[in-house]
Amino acid sequence: MQKKYAVLALSLTAALSACGGGTPPKPAPEVPGVEMVTLTGAVAEGRAQEAADGAAVTVKGGGTAQTDADGRFTVTAPKGLTEVTISKAGHASTRVVGLNTAETTELEEILRPVFDATATTKAPEISLTVLRGDPANPDAWKPVAPGETVNTFGSDVTFGVTVKVDRPEMNTFKTGIASIEVAGGTSGYLNAGTVRELYGDPRSQTTSLTFTAAELAAFQGKVNLHVVAYDLNGNRVHLIQPLNVTSEKNMAAVVAPTKVMPRAVTYGDNLTFGPQSLTPAQQARLSAQVQSLGLQALGLGDSLTPQAAPRDASLWVDVRFEYPAEAKPRAFELWRSFDGTTYSKVFSAAPSAVAAGTGRYLMRDTSPQLTAGRQTHYKVLAVSDAGSAESASASVTPLGRYTVQLNSPAQAQTGVSLTPTFTWTGTGQSDRTLTSVIVTDRVQAESYTTTWRSKTVPNGQSAVYNFDGSALTPTLQPNHAYEWQVASVTMNGDGSAVAIAADYFNVFGLFASPSQSVRSAPVSEFVTGGTQ
Repeated sequence: MQKKYAVLALSLTAALSACGGGTPPKPAPEVPGVEMVTLTGAVAEGRAQEAADGAAVTVKGGGTAQTDADGRFTVTAPKGLTEVTISKAGHASTRVVGLNTAETTELEEILRPVFDATATTKAPEISLTVLRGDPANPDAWKPVAPGETVNTFGSDVTFGVTVKVDRPEMNTFKTGIASIEVAGGTSGYLNAGTVRELYGDPRSQTTSLTFTAAELAAFQGKVNLHVVAYDLNGNRVHLIQPLNVTSEKNMAAVVAPTKVMPRAVTYGDNLTFGPQSLTPAQQARLSAQVQSLGLQALGLGDSLTPQAAPRDASLWVDVRFEYPAEAKPRAFELWRSFDGTTYSKVFSAAPSAVAAGTGRYLMRDTSPQLTAGRQTHYKVLAVSDAGSAESASASVTPLGRYTVQLNSPAQAQTGVSLTPTFTWTGTGQSDRTLTSVIVTDRVQAESYTTTWRSKTVPNGQSAVYNFDGSALTPTLQPNHAYEWQVASVTMNGDGSAVAIAADYFNVFGLFASPSQSVRSAPVSEFVTGGTQ
């Protein structure tokens, strides 16, 4: 918590000129009888992560382009089924297979930093089979061509996935993810929709996955299956396979979802396997903590220009809502707009998949279109075979990256007072901040590692040791080595956007465990003097 993912969209020329999109595309050679369309997009290093600028985007049978500073690009492509290859020096490559430019208007892609600069950077190849009979019978696994629609027939559906990597003598299919409607990313917790994790078998490069009829009941008609696979060096292939889903009818009368409350989270690390985001209860607790301070807004919010997710940070939006009816719809659909007028669907999910408590739900938007300082509007639709009902809209403006720098005691400082004043400087604060000072004992005297974890300091950048009387000892020990750091978050005035700079020890309780917290914050060591 996001260098942004590739979002490919059919666009009018006027719209493209308004939003930019990398270097001017190199036009594709004209092919008689082939209609060309314009694709736009953006490339990121991971879901909800920062932009991959300077990446080369090549469309089979189309043109080439280079991403700009925000990871965006514009390129020509043939209308219909095609492939896209994305590459950049120092990065693994990505191949998109089964992209249908006549139907697909958005496609999110990832370009990972290379793991080994001397290893291959060629993306794998991928193929699917669908099981039609006894899995022990090889003839029951029917090959599926890219672009071919697979019917589910109202039953469970099982696919075989075969991944062929470059230089297999020293490379293999490592991991992957299959998902319905929304492409999977690098962060498991940030993946939305119905997903299956995949693990490669070095002996056969083949694995299988099953989506049950109950899971597919959230969908009806045509929907895309996304299968993503990585090799050992981070090279990635993304296959888009259309499905025709037949589900039992859900005739529940629908009502409009209520209390739609989006919350933007700017996370001070680049996500790999995903932190626990703010749950509804935790969000409410933090908001109450901030509001109870009775603080006036300090006017510290930066003037932000819309951009990709901040460097070395991740950005997503959690959209909470309630559903007042007992009978549940087939699915909830999350819709997003940047102008408050024109909305596009983010994804849909079965109510059970996004339940966050009795009558409460949470849907997560990790799109590369989310940018700091750009107001984003959301609506939630309840959908069944009896109809649909739309919520009122709500909006949020994500914050930029918030960071802290430790000033005093400085790194490796000696002769420090036994009751020092800890000072720090924040960059990117919004209206309100909460900071806690943590002092740990380097010698771990008597097995007590944490000497002091202060009460929160509202809107401040200094704290005197043991000002709150909560320290293990009234003063630090003389001639003793310690470390100190802070846990710090900032919020806008109404609490709808939060940026987390540091919280290694999970002081604010925002994560399921400390191992999932923001872990790249600064830490300083110091040694006390012999006297007060």
